[in-house]
Amino acid sequence: MKRWITFLLAAALLCLSGCNYTVDFADGNAPAAGDYDTDTPDGAALAAMDALRRLDFETFDQYSDNHDAQRNTYRILGGDMDVLEGKIARALFGGLTCEAGDVQLLDDRHAQVALHVENTDFSAILVDLMERFVSRYLADGTLEGADAEQQVLEALQKADATQVWARDLLVEVDKTDGVWKLHLDGPLMDAACGGMISSAESMGDQIAQGIENKIAGGLEDWLNP
Repeated sequence: MKRWITFLLAAALLCLSGCNYTVDFADGNAPAAGDYDTDTPDGAALAAMDALRRLDFETFDQYSDNHDAQRNTYRILGGDMDVLEGKIARALFGGLTCEAGDVQLLDDRHAQVALHVENTDFSAILVDLMERFVSRYLADGTLEGADAEQQVLEALQKADATQVWARDLLVEVDKTDGVWKLHLDGPLMDAACGGMISSAESMGDQIAQGIENKIAGGLEDWLNP
């Protein structure tokens, strides 16, 4: 039950089944790219995070391990993205910022980089979305389609941009085929998503525990009338 709830929340909030490496910005102006020395571990890490902010997924794949070329799979983004999903991605990552600190070269192919990552705090929108989705599911048994995605977009756009989710992280950057690539681990992706992933997991734990307590209480009442 807990895993199902966590999956439900995470999947609903990250309606980013993928991307086709192009996003049509409504205002006609994509955010400007930063200037990074990608021959260094910290430069490559910043280039990857900046590319995610700009929805430049080709560059994001180039300097991160998002795309597994051998399996043709993606850690968080891959495939095709429609217009609505593009708007969700822009709302989710448009406020992402990242700064690099100390760099520790472990050897000529492995490094650790201190990153400070900030985004809008999106963790607070989970309760609202959970209520919307549960109500929708109970009403007609569905939890999919453009209507659900539109609700996700509206919730993201309504989030208070003055509330910031900030994390200091130590990330891995590895050199593959001569290119430094940022490893997308759980804490990094949670920070990039404004705390939504960890909040979904926490909510899943709380709901599952509540259900277990309810079941246990009912069983005890049945055994001890």
